[in-house]
Amino acid sequence: MIQATISRKLFICLSFLLLPSCQLVSPTKVVSPAKKVVQSQRLPEKVPIQMPQLRAVTLVNIKNDWNGYSDITPIERHYQFKKNPINGLSGDGYFAVGGYGAYNIRQQYTKKIVIPTLVTQQFFRKLNETKMYSASQYQPIKKRRDDYPAITIQIITPAHKVTFFSSSQGQDHIPWQIKIKEKTKEKIYVSESVAPAAALLVLKPYIDHPGLEDVINKLRSPRPKIHKSP
Repeated sequence: MIQATISRKLFICLSFLLLPSCQLVSPTKVVSPAKKVVQSQRLPEKVPIQMPQLRAVTLVNIKNDWNGYSDITPIERHYQFKKNPINGLSGDGYFAVGGYGAYNIRQQYTKKIVIPTLVTQQFFRKLNETKMYSASQYQPIKKRRDDYPAITIQIITPAHKVTFFSSSQGQDHIPWQIKIKEKTKEKIYVSESVAPAAALLVLKPYIDHPGLEDVINKLRSPRPKIHKSP
């Protein structure tokens, strides 16, 4: 009896000496190969960055162009504004339509433009609402052929040159590329915000040319909508 008890104790001790890992190793969570692939392909989260405040603006340059298969292509709207003494914007607008199409029309217009102070302030507020994120590449949305917008809003201050650009189709031309140049350094961002398009909409009553818009509305075929703003 005593010998059997000693044998059992000796067996238990040897078991612990020979197999210590049984006590030390915790259970390991098994990840399936398919789940590993999904985790490895997960994109980094977009971290929004706020637009730097556009203060002490000296110059504003805007281009709102369109090209495509049409009798009125190309459409050009170019504006150069300076900050006027009472803090609004004043400058020149250049407008042109046609030249490539079957109608062989080429109509050009110029217009002196003055934008009141309150409207100018609202325009800058809208641009300041733009949220953006760092991106190595700008990829515009293009879901139909023969529809090529090219929109640029350039804001120049003593500290920055900020350039919004979009060649995306759709109502608000999302996404936008944003370049911010400070001295010799330039950073590139992408924005999915409606703010740049909304800022242009603020200026629309002052910068449109009725003659050009009449020609466009009469001769350009309607285009299907791609998406609506949220």
